[in-house]
Amino acid sequence: MNAIIAKALTLMAIILIGYIFKKVNILKKQDFEVISSIVLKLTLPCAIIANLNGTKLSFEMLFIIIIGFGFNIFLVIAGYFMRKNKTDKSFSMLNLSGFNIGNFTLPFVSGVFSSTSVLATCMFDAGNSIMCLGMTYGFASAIQDSSNKFDYKIVFKKVVSSVPVCTYMFMIVLSICNILIPSNLIIFAQTIGSANTFLSMLMIGIAIEVHFNKKIIALIWKHIIVRYSICGLLALFIFFMSPISLEMRQTIVILLFSPITSLATVYTQKLGGNTELSACINSVSIILSVIIITVLILLFS
Repeated sequence: MNAIIAKALTLMAIILIGYIFKKVNILKKQDFEVISSIVLKLTLPCAIIANLNGTKLSFEMLFIIIIGFGFNIFLVIAGYFMRKNKTDKSFSMLNLSGFNIGNFTLPFVSGVFSSTSVLATCMFDAGNSIMCLGMTYGFASAIQDSSNKFDYKIVFKKVVSSVPVCTYMFMIVLSICNILIPSNLIIFAQTIGSANTFLSMLMIGIAIEVHFNKKIIALIWKHIIVRYSICGLLALFIFFMSPISLEMRQTIVILLFSPITSLATVYTQKLGGNTELSACINSVSIILSVIIITVLILLFS
C-alpha cells in the first residue's frame, strides 16, 4: 500500500517540478518540444527494447495486443463524434484516446503482480502504442487536413515514421522468431530507457498552464467523463465476458484506467492544437487514475 502511494506521489511530484521550473524560468515553455523529441526518438524506444527483449508470445498474449489496439479505436471514434469542426475533432481524437502504460501503469503492475501480468501489460501497450504513438496521430492529422477527402496515405506515413511504433513492431518480430538482443545492448537500452518516466512527467509539467475559466473547465471534464465512462464499460465487458484467465482480466481492467497518454500533448502541439488544454486534461486524468488504480490494486491483490 505504502509503495503504491509513494509511486503515485512521485509521478505527481515530477509534474509539479516541471511546472515550477517553468514558472521560475529554469525551464521554458519552448523546452517542451526538445524534451518531447528526446522521449519519442530515444528514451521511449529504449524502454520498449528493454521491456520486450526475450519475451515469449502465447496466443493469449497476442490476443491482448489486439485488445490494446481495438479499445483505442473505440476512444478515437468517440473523440471524432464529440466535437463539430475538424480542428476540435482532431484534438478530441488525440486527447480522449491512448493509455499511458509504460510511463505510468507499468511501475504499479510490476510492483504488485506477477511477471505474467507484467508481460501482459507490455503486450497491451504494444497494441495501444500502434494507435497512440502513430495511427491516432495519423487519423487526427488526416481529419484536420483542409481536404475533404480522407487520405489513408497520411495515416500510413505517420505510423511508419513513428520511432516507438517501429520499435514495438521490431521487438514483436524478434520475440516471435525467438531472437535475443545481446546483453550489452540491453544494458545500454535500460540505462537510457530508465529516464523515460521522468522526462515524460516533466514534459507534462512544462506544458501545464492553468487558466480558470468556465469554457476550459467544461472542456476538461467533458473529455474526462466521456473517457472514463467508456473505459468503465470496457472494463466490465472484459472482466465478465472475456474468456482469458482471471489474472489477465484483472490486469487489463487496471490498464483501462491508465491516464491518457502523455504523448497526446506532444501530438496536439505538432498539429498546432491547444497544448495547455491538452496538458490540463492529461493532469486531471493522472490524478483520477492514481485513485482508481490504487483502489483496484487493493481489491485484486
